[in-house]
Amino acid sequence: MRLLAMMMLAALAFSPAACGSKKKKAPAAGDDGTAVGTVIGAGGGAGGDADDDDDAVATTTTSATGSSDPTDAGPTSTTQPASTPTGGSASDASASGSTSGSASDPVDPQACDAAGYVIGGTASRLVGDVVLQLNGANDLTVHASGALHFACKLLTNATYAVTVKTQPTGQTCTLAGDTGTVAGADVTGLTVTCAYVPAHLTCDGGIVAINDADATDAAKAMGVCDGLQTASYTMPDGRLDSALDQNSNNPIADVTQIADFALGHGLLTGFGTNVHPQEGTRLLALSSGTARAVADAGYVDPADVTDQGDNKGYISVIPAGMTGLPSLGDDNSPPCQAISTEAHDGIALNLTLTVPPGANRFTMKYKYYGADYPNFQCQLSVDQPGIIVTTPARDRQNIFLSTAGHPLNQNTTGLDVCAASTGYGCTAGTSELAGTGFPSATTWRQAEEVVVVPGQTVTIKIMIWDSNDGYFDSTMLVDSFEWLAR
Repeated sequence: MRLLAMMMLAALAFSPAACGSKKKKAPAAGDDGTAVGTVIGAGGGAGGDADDDDDAVATTTTSATGSSDPTDAGPTSTTQPASTPTGGSASDASASGSTSGSASDPVDPQACDAAGYVIGGTASRLVGDVVLQLNGANDLTVHASGALHFACKLLTNATYAVTVKTQPTGQTCTLAGDTGTVAGADVTGLTVTCAYVPAHLTCDGGIVAINDADATDAAKAMGVCDGLQTASYTMPDGRLDSALDQNSNNPIADVTQIADFALGHGLLTGFGTNVHPQEGTRLLALSSGTARAVADAGYVDPADVTDQGDNKGYISVIPAGMTGLPSLGDDNSPPCQAISTEAHDGIALNLTLTVPPGANRFTMKYKYYGADYPNFQCQLSVDQPGIIVTTPARDRQNIFLSTAGHPLNQNTTGLDVCAASTGYGCTAGTSELAGTGFPSATTWRQAEEVVVVPGQTVTIKIMIWDSNDGYFDSTMLVDSFEWLAR
């Protein structure tokens, strides 16, 4: 046994490993000064095998200026999975430390958003431009009545408040439906309603005499406070030198030389006992007789059967726009013959106006008194009032009309202030006749609205005359002229 053990030891002593044959060892970390794990590009690292795929994380060291030179100052390191592709999802960008905007950024609920809902509505009676704002910004200029909406859209649950930034010239616009919260649908309930704002509400406070001869004051008495350019009294045909003596048919050099012509106009504080101005403190009266009530100086009874009114003695032609005017009965009145083409004892107030900013219409109120009722209906000599309007869109059109739309005179059913007679209902009683001397009248009527454009020139002729003769008179009242926006 001892001999066998010794033989085994001798055999081990002569093996190749015991003779110093060794496998070459890999260099230790840092033996050749190369950085551990530094990877440039997609290949293997320096000091490592190109096919060494054991590393799961790659580390790239660069300077703040993007240089890969390890001597640059201020290096920064970014660690990411080696397999992350370019253009990753928002979560990838977050994991990589991206500082650009992402889906996780908070959304301002009040901000304009193309995916939001419209804020809008309608504008009415706008003449000019109004500037609106949405939530204190987002200006919207609206040029005309109709639908409107802001370019800015808001998301559900956003609140909205619309305000007027700039009012139109000559108008004031008010809002409704202008605040609220978006509830998953377009907002269409905003309304913008505009109105003409007159520079002066009334302008007749300085008139002190009913016989004031200044035609400008006549315009003020009827409520023309803005836009007046010229005013004058003439014969119905627009002239003063066109009057003829009704007896000799000779020309009258200047009708204003006849004292009775001046009595054909008056600026009254009322007419009779129960008729009052419709605005301000005065109203305009024009008459083929005397523009006076019973209690006024210069009054002549328009219906006196002896004197037959104030026959002034001059005539002129009927103005263009009223020539050959038929006096056809309205509704329940019989047809009547055409009135005479002669205008006796006539008078007219002529106005030239410029339409002010913010207005696109005008109107006025009128009231008619006649002495031909009830004895001289359907006669050639029936008296005739008229209001002739000329604008760029209409030429010499009468707007002094009965309830049925016919030229108003004694032959129409427009007479409703009277004692009942054949063909007339006289539904308004007789109280507005008290103190006037007349047997019949109309109630106050609103003239049709005449469409105009700001800056346009408009002419208005308000007139009255006796037809065929100078007997039995009539008077018209005009007041409450008004510029409007519709």
